[in-house]
This record gives sequence, C-alpha cells and structure tokens, in this order.
Amino acid sequence: MTEDELLREVQKLAKLNSWLFTHFRSVKTPTGYRTPLQGDPGFPDCVLAKQGYKTLHVELKTERGTASPAQLDWLVALDGVIIRPSTLEWLANKLKEEK
Repeated sequence: MTEDELLREVQKLAKLNSWLFTHFRSVKTPTGYRTPLQGDPGFPDCVLAKQGYKTLHVELKTERGTASPAQLDWLVALDGVIIRPSTLEWLANKLKEEK
C-alpha cells in the first residue's frame, strides 16, 4: 500500500467515525517535494480531531518507510503516532472507541 492509498484509508476512517481530518499536501518543485508551511520541518501528515476527545497527530508511512529525525521530534512533542498499513486496524479501533 502506498502512502497515498494509506492517506485515503485514514481519511475514510476519520469520516466514518465523525472525526475532523486535515492533510497538507506536498508539491513537487525543481528541488524536490515541499510543503508550503512556515515553521519547523517534519509536522505530521494528518491531524484528526473530535470535539471532547484527544486530537490525533498521525505520520503516514509504508511498511518499510522511516520517519526523519524532524518528524520524530514532532511526534514526541505532540504524542503522535506513525500509522502503517499494518496498524490501520489499531487506528480504526481508536477512532471507534472515541465515538
């Protein structure tokens, strides 16, 4: 499963369980992919939120993908999680229990 396919699955799970969802899409530039945001690099791929419940900060990775040091810094600071295809079931259960 690619990260784009994983992103679509996470978005579906969020909507199915009435969570708000956002993702900042990177754009390709002559020097590589960039996300037009100001601030420290490495912010998680997705933010999921639901009134009265914890906000979830999610970094998406393929089964073999690795998080950069900057991504890990943000995940630690935000108590975020890495979601891979093999952990989608965990996320589905997490979003359901907070329903």
